[in-house]
Amino acid sequence: MQENRFLELTAKFLSKEINTEEQNELSILLQLDNYKKQFETIVLNWNSEKRDIPEFKLEEGIEILEDKLYSKDKRFEWSENTKENIHWYQKRTLLKIAASFIFFALLSAAALHFSGILSRQKELLALEERTTRNGEKSILKLSDGTTITLNGGSKIKYPKKFEGNLREVFLEGEAYFEVQHDSARRFIVRTGMISTTVLGTKFNIASFPGEKNTVVSLVEGSVKISKENLKEKVDIALLQPKQQLSYDRKEEIGIFSEFDLQEAVGWKDNLLVFKKELFSDVIVKLERNYGIKMEVANKSFLSKKITANFQNASFWTVTETLKKLTGLKYKSLKENNRIIKVIFY
Repeated sequence: MQENRFLELTAKFLSKEINTEEQNELSILLQLDNYKKQFETIVLNWNSEKRDIPEFKLEEGIEILEDKLYSKDKRFEWSENTKENIHWYQKRTLLKIAASFIFFALLSAAALHFSGILSRQKELLALEERTTRNGEKSILKLSDGTTITLNGGSKIKYPKKFEGNLREVFLEGEAYFEVQHDSARRFIVRTGMISTTVLGTKFNIASFPGEKNTVVSLVEGSVKISKENLKEKVDIALLQPKQQLSYDRKEEIGIFSEFDLQEAVGWKDNLLVFKKELFSDVIVKLERNYGIKMEVANKSFLSKKITANFQNASFWTVTETLKKLTGLKYKSLKENNRIIKVIFY
């Protein structure tokens, strides 16, 4: 259903029949990489290829419509006599409907066979973008006074200036938000289909591509967490200070807990706190913080639990501490006189 809606909105955009509400709906979908690439491909092919409508056979058109009606209502029956008695103007309507179904299918097929580019989509949405590599952090201030600290390996998109009654940003990765209070305009952080809505508050969101959970940790104020699927919006939780939600995006299951402030948001102040955390997860966070790959030769050690605190610690201080905690040795690999990987063995 979501794919069909995307194609319908894209077709309306190309035919210049899209309204403001539908444009906003399409904009939300275009934050997802798969639809973003499909959209760019469709636009490119629409502008460059001849778009002759293929010739449709009447009976094929009726059969397509029949299949669609039956998929909606299993009780649907359409006798041969009824089909034979359909008036010509009705047949023309059926052909138009069948043609639209095939048109959407053709758009989808084109999207699957060509790679997309992003520049045109950026122009359409007029969003600024800030990206950090592993080992980097970035602080930015939005036009409304909101301050965002972006963790390593993350990306955020935001308008240069907020307009209307909504403040909206799009996050991939992790960021700490200090949202300027504005009772007239909600502030929404979108991470895929999960949205976090506030008026003014302090909170942390971690939602990295490839990781199964979106984790929202509330420091001050209150936040509402929802799952949005085009026209459908389902509220998941309303958090109070010191509450954390870890939401499994695939299983659609959320776990509530209290959290340690330093453990959840210490990263923004160069404080890394690990409390009985899997060695495998510790490595991911250290790579993100220092920008150096870490590898464990003996995979059985990845399930070892690590407890440690690092305040403004050098990478070698961290590495030596892990050596003592695990009993492992390590060696470093260099490239152009720069350390690119540490291997524990």
